[in-house]
Amino acid sequence: MPLNQSNQPPGSQGLGHFLAPAGFADIDVRSELRSRLPRPRSHYNERRAYAVLATQLRACPADIFRRLAELAIELCAAQSAGITIHDGDSVRWAASVGALGQCRTLTSVIPNPFVVCVEQNATQLLRLPDRHFPSLSVEPRIVEILIVPFLVQEQTSGTISIATHADESRFDRDDERILRTLSDFASSAWQLVKARDSAEASKRKDEFLALLGHELRNPLAAVVAALSVVQQELPQSPRVKRALDVLARQSGHMKRLAEDLLDAGRIASGKLQIQSKRLNLLQVVTDALAICRARLESHSLSLTVDFPQSPIWIDGDIVRLTQAICNLIDNASKYTPTDGQVSVSCAVTGSEARIVISDNGRGMRPDQLQSIFQPFVQLPDAESDREGGLGLGLPLVRSVIELHGGRVDARSDGPGCGSCFTIRLPRASAGADAIEADCGVATSGTA
Repeated sequence: MPLNQSNQPPGSQGLGHFLAPAGFADIDVRSELRSRLPRPRSHYNERRAYAVLATQLRACPADIFRRLAELAIELCAAQSAGITIHDGDSVRWAASVGALGQCRTLTSVIPNPFVVCVEQNATQLLRLPDRHFPSLSVEPRIVEILIVPFLVQEQTSGTISIATHADESRFDRDDERILRTLSDFASSAWQLVKARDSAEASKRKDEFLALLGHELRNPLAAVVAALSVVQQELPQSPRVKRALDVLARQSGHMKRLAEDLLDAGRIASGKLQIQSKRLNLLQVVTDALAICRARLESHSLSLTVDFPQSPIWIDGDIVRLTQAICNLIDNASKYTPTDGQVSVSCAVTGSEARIVISDNGRGMRPDQLQSIFQPFVQLPDAESDREGGLGLGLPLVRSVIELHGGRVDARSDGPGCGSCFTIRLPRASAGADAIEADCGVATSGTA
């Protein structure tokens, strides 16, 4: 029975809600499948064919569709076969053998039985189908066509079909059984092809971003160096000084973006490495604060620090850890309004060293707390930020901290309630090199 828009089976959305044409019952002979006597066939040949398909599926899933069509012809004594892929409103042949290959133009809006099969998610057996489907007008004429759908992740995503062009030929329930088995191979192959294409696209994206970062870094480094010389040597009026300050600030920002792109490429390729040595975490955080102080002051933000009296020893890469802490402090200054508050504290909890960076800024919804650590994800209203970014800072933080055997998490009570990021790192085991010396940093106060 044809389906209407209010009575679709699961998995049939996105195909235009196609209705079978008037008179469809004249060509629909599905009811005969159960009454026809099965032809004698070789189960040994079936098992051998399935074993070959399983091997090919592992080796090269993209090439399996044509082999499926060929085996469908062989096992079902058909003369034509084809596999269609349905993706939204797009319908296309994945493979076709025999006269079905003449039906090259398939869409979800031109009546064809493959869309009917997908929308109904049910087997179709049609006799002389060109009487109501002009798209199946081929030579030699199709006498009977059997079409079976296949699903991908509970979504009807395609069909496998066989056709006969001989008046005396008929398909039976064993042919339907064989097509259903072959449809499972088609479903698996399509999932593998999509996964491979997605992985290749992601790899190409990562390679492009890494190349872009590399190509940007060298000329930007030269621009930053040249600006520094100009600022030192050129007599400056207030107007020129302001213009040079803008150039220096923006070129520095672009240089940081290029470095983020390079690091994102290293992370994606597994090439980001750390050079670990014994460190006093308090000194690392102090160095990061010194780097970020100008930005905090330019945004008129007050800074509160709270450190213990004794050093906190860890094993880590001072450059990467400083980068991660700077990213979190920069993130706090980016999303905190003028005259806001940023707090940085360090503490020890059991075998862990803890850094907490909090602010009283914009805050986040609960659903944003995990997504912000994904590459290129920014808060929805990020376009209003003082200084843009690529959405790579927090993913880099997570990757760097995890390379150190630690973890980072975010917490917020909601929009307007500020944010709190906590880094947890394993403490270094006690040793002769972990000298309990004065670390030379302020233990608490407002900077």
